[in-house]
Amino acid sequence: MNLGDHVAEIQISIMERKKILFVITKSNFGGAQRYVYDLARSIPNNEFDVVVAFGGSGLLKEKLTDSHIRVVPIKGLERDINFFSEMNVFSQLLKLYRDERPDIVHLNSSKIGGVGSFAGRIARVPHIIFTAHGWAFNEERPWIERKIIAFLYWITLIFSHTTIAVSKQIKSQVSNFPFTKNKIVVIYNGVDQAGVFSKHEARELLLRHNKKMASSIPNNTSWIGTISELHNIKGLRYAIESIEKLLKKGKDVVFVIIGEGEDRHNLRALIEEKGLEDKIFLFGFIDTASQYLRAFDIFTLTSISEAFSYTILEAGLSESAVVASNVGGIPEVITSKKSGILVPARDTSAITKSILYLMENKEKRIQYGTQLKQKVTSEFSLQKMLIETIKVYKKLNT
Repeated sequence: MNLGDHVAEIQISIMERKKILFVITKSNFGGAQRYVYDLARSIPNNEFDVVVAFGGSGLLKEKLTDSHIRVVPIKGLERDINFFSEMNVFSQLLKLYRDERPDIVHLNSSKIGGVGSFAGRIARVPHIIFTAHGWAFNEERPWIERKIIAFLYWITLIFSHTTIAVSKQIKSQVSNFPFTKNKIVVIYNGVDQAGVFSKHEARELLLRHNKKMASSIPNNTSWIGTISELHNIKGLRYAIESIEKLLKKGKDVVFVIIGEGEDRHNLRALIEEKGLEDKIFLFGFIDTASQYLRAFDIFTLTSISEAFSYTILEAGLSESAVVASNVGGIPEVITSKKSGILVPARDTSAITKSILYLMENKEKRIQYGTQLKQKVTSEFSLQKMLIETIKVYKKLNT
């Protein structure tokens, strides 16, 4: 084959690549942003041309730029709904779609789903995908507000050609929506690594990060920990109350909370009110938080509502013993009393009892951690998520 043939082959290959435009509301680095980042950096560039658009200039932007993925900012894109800003975002999306001419628009997050799918229909985008990372009508809101939100989701599902639900539970919650049943497919989130540091290394690094903690913890203390956004929906107050109960029983424990969010002030006030400043530590956001998972003897996730948690998967890869709420997609990962312990949401007594049981039964901690790792490795890998998502992209183009 001569040089001209090689050039022609390359040109044909470039012409056949499909352009995917990911759109997400915010550029911080929560679960939805992690999902977009993992897909954008993993999709084969010989088949797809990837662009990511978002509001703000947070950690997602940094990570995508470092991975040499093209990004497009959307001015005025905010989580809170405002009519005038929505109209501005809508017009920007129309222009973006017409300028980029994507084959696929892949929308993430509730707000951008509605505006983005409608704009996509107006701009005649060939294929519109919406990933449902959770439903806002599960949050604690007035019932009329939840009904309106559910209706808006229905509109999003109607305008989208395909909706990816990150768990079976997410799909089942909208199974009664008219004309959408055959447009929803379940693809689980996937992870590829976690728990890089050994228990000793992870604890040493965390103690260096928090001098106050380093000066107040005996060597035989049990470490309970979580990685969670500081938000009311994550149910952290119930975990804090359970730690208080354990301490009153004379148990030597500390609780490490890695994460940041709007509820920090309230959680700090609760910790101070209970006099637990030397036992419960708010570490704030750590970009590589999953690397420290082996520091914990027991991992907790006491959410009130949870679509499908990345941290549960990462805890599994780290062979952690897990106590988690029996909500959302969590039971699709953890089988209670086999690969962890599931408890009712908001049930402080059940959380306390479960943590205590695992503290006193090391062999169960090991057993549950081993079983959870096996399940996560076989069913929730990043590679599996990528393959199934690409199948959706290719199916749309047949």
